[in-house]
Amino acid sequence: MALVLAPEPSARTIAAFDWSLASGASVAVAPASPAARALAGNAMADALPLFEQLACGSTGELRLPLSSTLSLRLVPKPLALRGSERRA
Repeated sequence: MALVLAPEPSARTIAAFDWSLASGASVAVAPASPAARALAGNAMADALPLFEQLACGSTGELRLPLSSTLSLRLVPKPLALRGSERRA
């Protein structure tokens, strides 16, 4: 599995983000699903809430702590799947 970040959408793009840096600390978001909670000790655990939002198609704001005084504000924007990309 890979997450590719690109400045412009392509034919394979499935999501886009509005993002900004926010001053002040934020609390780490706990994973929502049992599967994600089972991976809490994994090195990528901090990114699990982002992947959960992408998987569920959520467009809610997510704040990921970067330091004690800075956080990354992300709003995932899922895109509709096109024709042959639709899954049954």
